[in-house]
Amino acid sequence: MKLIINTLILIIFISGCSAQPPAVSINTVTYEVDLAQTPQEHSQGLQNVEYMPEEKGMLFIFEEAKDQSFWMHKTLIPLDIIFINSDLEIINIETATPCTEEIAFNCRRYESQSPAKYVLELNAGQAKKNNISPQDKIKLKL
Repeated sequence: MKLIINTLILIIFISGCSAQPPAVSINTVTYEVDLAQTPQEHSQGLQNVEYMPEEKGMLFIFEEAKDQSFWMHKTLIPLDIIFINSDLEIINIETATPCTEEIAFNCRRYESQSPAKYVLELNAGQAKKNNISPQDKIKLKL
């Protein structure tokens, strides 16, 4: 019995260690992503991040698809903001620059052209470099 329990513990440990990090694939490229799922995580986003590797990004997941609006207050790196609908199809892509305004409401807003359930933030230029465009489908590994 002890052998069976130890074996089960080992299997659970190994399967937990082999879990892949969340990722988003578009066309032929895959980005490892951090997830923003709560209102607090949505609000924080990539604020105060000084560097993000080229193959990384942040995926915002919302409870329901609706018009989304983002700004770059306290965001230090330029980003491609990719708005994605419930069918995992890209709606529109905005290239956003950091906002140096002290007051967040003075920053430019980047908006979805129709209801979005997901928003993917990548380093600016990734969409162009990898031929990512509206109507492309994405694949999620969460």
